[in-house]
Amino acid sequence: MKQKKERKKWKGLKTRYLLMGIVALMIASSQTVRAEEINWQKATEIAKRYVTLPQDDDMKAKENGRKNKAGIPYYIYNDARGQGFVIVSGDDQMGEVLGYSREGCLDTLNANPCVKLLLSGYRQTFEVLKEGKVKVLSKPRTGLYSKTVAPMLKSKWGQSYPFNAKTGYDYSGCVATAVAQMMYYHQWPAQGQGKNEYVVTYYQTKKSADFSQSHYDWSNMLPDYRYPVQATPAEIDAVALLMSDVGVASFMQYTPSASGTQGVFAYQALQKHFDYSAAYVTKAVEGPGRFAEILRQELLNGCPVYLEGRPAGSASGHAWVTDGFDENGLFHMNFGWQGQGDAYYSLTNLNVSQTGSEFQGKPLAFNRAITAILAHPNNGKYPEIERGLLENSPQLMFNEGGSLRFEKVSGKLFDPSQPVTVEMNSFVNRGKPFRGDIGVAVYDEAGNLKQVVYSDDHQQGGFTERLYGGEQEGWMGTDYLINQAQKISLSLAGLENGYYRIIAICAARREDGSWDDFLPMKKAPVIGVELKDGAGRISEICTEDAHFQLMGQPRLDGIAEQGSKVRAFFTVKNLNGVPRDCYLRVKLLDENQEVVLSTRVDQLTEIDGFSETEIPILLPVPAQLAPGYYQVKLEITSDEAETQDCPVNDIHDQDAAYIEVVKGEEKPLMAKTEVFLADDAHEKIEAGSIDVSKVSLFKMGVSLRTSENLSYEGHVSLISVDVDTKEKIEVKGISDEVSVSSSFEVPLYSYWLRKSNLPWTDDHTYLFRVMGEIGGKEVELKNPQEPSYYLKRKGDILILYQDTATGIENATTSDVEADISREGQQLLVSGKGVRKIKLYNAGGNLVRQASGTDVKPVSLSLQGIRQGVYLLRVETGMQSKTYKLLL
Repeated sequence: MKQKKERKKWKGLKTRYLLMGIVALMIASSQTVRAEEINWQKATEIAKRYVTLPQDDDMKAKENGRKNKAGIPYYIYNDARGQGFVIVSGDDQMGEVLGYSREGCLDTLNANPCVKLLLSGYRQTFEVLKEGKVKVLSKPRTGLYSKTVAPMLKSKWGQSYPFNAKTGYDYSGCVATAVAQMMYYHQWPAQGQGKNEYVVTYYQTKKSADFSQSHYDWSNMLPDYRYPVQATPAEIDAVALLMSDVGVASFMQYTPSASGTQGVFAYQALQKHFDYSAAYVTKAVEGPGRFAEILRQELLNGCPVYLEGRPAGSASGHAWVTDGFDENGLFHMNFGWQGQGDAYYSLTNLNVSQTGSEFQGKPLAFNRAITAILAHPNNGKYPEIERGLLENSPQLMFNEGGSLRFEKVSGKLFDPSQPVTVEMNSFVNRGKPFRGDIGVAVYDEAGNLKQVVYSDDHQQGGFTERLYGGEQEGWMGTDYLINQAQKISLSLAGLENGYYRIIAICAARREDGSWDDFLPMKKAPVIGVELKDGAGRISEICTEDAHFQLMGQPRLDGIAEQGSKVRAFFTVKNLNGVPRDCYLRVKLLDENQEVVLSTRVDQLTEIDGFSETEIPILLPVPAQLAPGYYQVKLEITSDEAETQDCPVNDIHDQDAAYIEVVKGEEKPLMAKTEVFLADDAHEKIEAGSIDVSKVSLFKMGVSLRTSENLSYEGHVSLISVDVDTKEKIEVKGISDEVSVSSSFEVPLYSYWLRKSNLPWTDDHTYLFRVMGEIGGKEVELKNPQEPSYYLKRKGDILILYQDTATGIENATTSDVEADISREGQQLLVSGKGVRKIKLYNAGGNLVRQASGTDVKPVSLSLQGIRQGVYLLRVETGMQSKTYKLLL
C-alpha cells in the first residue's frame, strides 16, 4: 500500500479528505440505465437537508434553476457557519449524496491530492454516464437503516511527526496508521509478543523489533496531536513506539516519498504479535451485499474495521478505518491523515464499468477491489468473529446457476411422512483445499436447529473422498466446481406443524478422521417448507429466472397516519442466483381489492443472488383514507418504464402483508428540539453533566428537526432563563439563520465556553428556550409534548436535565389503568383510552416514546435499551400515570 508524499502544508482545515480506497461494493446490473442529471436548483434543495446555506446560495440556485443549468458532475456546499459540508451528485445514478461531514469545510483549491483524486473519479464517472458508454451500472440504494453506529474512533492520527518519530523514516505508512488507530481504540495489548526482522528494500537495510520488550503506554497516547496541542516527550514516545512496532510487524517498506505494505501482513501481525483474533474478508468472496452486512455487524459489535482498496490499473492503494454508519447506509471513514477527510461516504458511488481498462487514455480513479480486516482483542470483551469468516474455514459457495431443490417433487405439495431427496448443484470451492462433506440443516421459524443430515458418503469420509480420492487424497482443490447434482436423503417425519428452512451446509474432516462443526455454504439458496397436519408445502424455492418473495410483514419507522408520510421497509428476497436490479412499486388495496395508494421507489435496488434486501419506500398516506388495515401488493419490474414484470411471491408464498392506517393528529412544528453539552470535538456529552474545573473547553449545542411535511426557515437563538430571578441570558454563538426540515437534524453550537466565561450563577437553575420567529412574532421552537431542558450549576459542576415533573407527580393520583407486558424487544401497553407512552431513565431524561390507538396496544421498541430502572408515563389525553419498571 502506498501513500504519496505530501507536497503542501495544509492550512489547518478541519475538512476530512478522501484517499484511494473508496470503491464500489455493488455488483453491476446487466442492463443500461438512463442517466438523469441534477441541476443546481435541485442540488441546493438536497444540500439544505444537510447544511445551512448562505442567502446568496439560495438566490444562485433560483437563478440557475430558471436557466435549468446541468452538466455538472457534483456540487459542493459548505455550511454557512463552518459546521460541515455536503457533496451532492450531479447525476442521480451516482447516488444523491456522495459525502458529507458535520464539521469543517471543503476547500478544493487547497485540498490535498487525494481529495482531488477522488473528485476526479466522480467527474470521470459522470462523463461515462453522460456519454452513454456504461454497459453495466447499478444505481445505489439509499434506504434507511434502523440501527446506526456513531463514529467510534476519537483519534486523528497521521503518518508524519510525531507518528514517525521511532521509524527513522519520513512516513509511518497508511497500513500502520490504520492498524494503530484500531489498537488505540481497543487499548490492547499492554505488551507485544514475538520478534520480526526483514529488509527494507529501498535502503537494503535490516529492520527488526522484539515486541515482547514493548509496553504500550495507552494512557499517554493522545487522540489528537495537531496544533495547538503541545505533546510531552512521553506522549510522543508512546504513539511513536506503537506506530513503529506495527510497521515492523507488518513488513513496512519505507522510502523517502512513501511507506507501504500489504494488508495481509497486518492481518498476520495482529494475530502473531498483538494478541488479536482476526479475519481477512474480501468482497469478491462474500459478495457486495454480504460484505457490507459484515461491516455493519462488526461496527454494531463495537469493533472498527480496517479497509484497503486500490485504484484501477494500480497494484498499490490505501488503507483506512471505517468506524460507523448512518441511517442512509453511508459509512464513516477515518483516513489516517490527522482528521482531514474523515466523514460519511458512500461505498457505491463509483459503480461503473467500461470496455477495457482505460478511459480517454486514463483509468478511472478506483476499481472495486476492497478487503477488510476484522480484528477483536483477546480480552473477553467482544463476541467471537463469525467462524465462517476465519482463514481456515471451508469456503464452499454457490455460483449464479446454483440450485437446492427436492428431487421428484412436482408443484408445491409433498408427503412429509416419506423421505425426500435434496439435490444440491453448481457450487465451487473459493478457499483453501477442502476435504469433507456436504449436507443440509433444518431450522424452525424461530431459528432453532432441528436436524442435520450429510451425504450418503459421510461414513466413507464425505463426498470429496468419493470424487477426489486416490492421488488427490480426498481434497477438493481451490476453484474446483461441482456441476453435477449431489444428493442428500432427508426425512421430515416427526416435526411439528410450522415453517422450516432447509439450508446447505459443509463440514471439514480433520486429520484424525473426526469432523468439525458444520458451517453454512455461502451465497446459497434455501428451501422453505410448511408442515401442517401431515401435509407438506414448499413455501420458498430457488428459481431459474427472475423471481422474488416478500419475507415478512413490512416494518414502519412510525405510524401510518392520515395525511402523513411514513417510511416502510420491505424485506424482499431474490430467489435466483443472478444479482438483479429492480424497481419496487407498493400498492395498498382496500377490502374490495381496489387500489387506494400506489407509489414506487424511484431508484434501482440491486438484490444479490439468493439474498434478502430491505427496501425502504416513503408512503404518502392520503388524508381522506379511512383508518383500517390495507393489504399490500408488491410489483417489481426490471426496467424504469415498468414493462418487464417479475413475479413476487407473498410471505411464505401464501400470506398477504398488511399496513394499518390510523386517524391523523395535528403535529407540532418541531419534532425534536434538543439542548445538549458538547466537548471540544463537537461530540455530545452523553452523561449530561460536566466539571468545568477539569474540562478546558466545551460548548452548548442545539439539534433541530421538524415534524413530517413541515419546515422552518428563519432565525434561531438560545436563551437561558433563571427560574428564580427570571433574568434572561442569551447563549452567545447560537444566533443563526437556518433551514430546518424533517429529513435531517440541524446542529447549532455556541461559542467556546470555559470556567472563566460561564454566564450562569452558582447554585442557580436555568430554563433553556430555543427561540425563533414566525410571521414577525417571536416563538419558542419546541415540541409542546416534550419536557423542557434545565441547567443546574453547583460550583464547577454543570448538570443538564429534562424536566419530567408532570410525568412523575401524578403516579398515585391518576385513575389511569394500564396493562403492561413485554414481548421480546417490544413493550406493550394497553388500557382504556391509552394514546401515548413515554419512557424516561432514572435521571428524568426522555429515552423513547410511542403513540397508538384504542384498538390495539401501544408498542414501544426496547432495542438498544440498557438494563436498569425506568419510568413509564402512560397518557390518555387529559390524564396520565407513571409506572416504575425494571427492564
